[in-house]
Amino acid sequence: MANSPKGVKPLLLTPDQYLGLSRKWWVYRDRVNPIKEAFTTAFAELFTPTINGILAQRAASGLTPGNWTQLSAAINRNRGHLTRAKKAAIPSVDMLYTFASALQVEADVLLPKLKHLLPIATRSLVSEYGISAGISQKESEIYAFYLLIECPESDLDSATIRAAADSAAPTSFNDAKQAILTTAEAVGGVLRKHVAITLLENPVSIVGGDHGRFK
Repeated sequence: MANSPKGVKPLLLTPDQYLGLSRKWWVYRDRVNPIKEAFTTAFAELFTPTINGILAQRAASGLTPGNWTQLSAAINRNRGHLTRAKKAAIPSVDMLYTFASALQVEADVLLPKLKHLLPIATRSLVSEYGISAGISQKESEIYAFYLLIECPESDLDSATIRAAADSAAPTSFNDAKQAILTTAEAVGGVLRKHVAITLLENPVSIVGGDHGRFK
């Protein structure tokens, strides 16, 4: 554990903050319904606009498919079969490559990046299952930025907090720190209530003892 800067008193994290900061909770999205639902929501929010954008570009260039009706014909699927992709469900790998082939793009172009999915999934998770009033888009983005860089075992790293603050400029170090703590508290509360303890690594660290120190 790194030492705190001289004159700076470490801040003990609450159990929920520690849980929300020390777990890559998104890896459970295939096994835990609240997390799965949050990521399905996030995927749908990003995937459909991506398809819409590609179709619009193709239409503007006079290419087909240039709309969802033409896309359904191109992949030999009934128009109703695409409702899932437009509304909620995450497409299978086979469907993803089918879309990519029809749209003449690489499959990874259609896949939202985790750095974009995680903030939305975080807000959805807290909104649907949390006890707080929710967290803001900016708070969730700072929190996600921090976790994806560091996801520490116990310590919150000052350099990474500064990087998170810079990513959401203009945001001060203290505001970024508070955003991370607030979001971690909300997420940790959901995980503690809705995620089976057996799915979490080192569960003894969740209760009692030193829950981590804020550097």
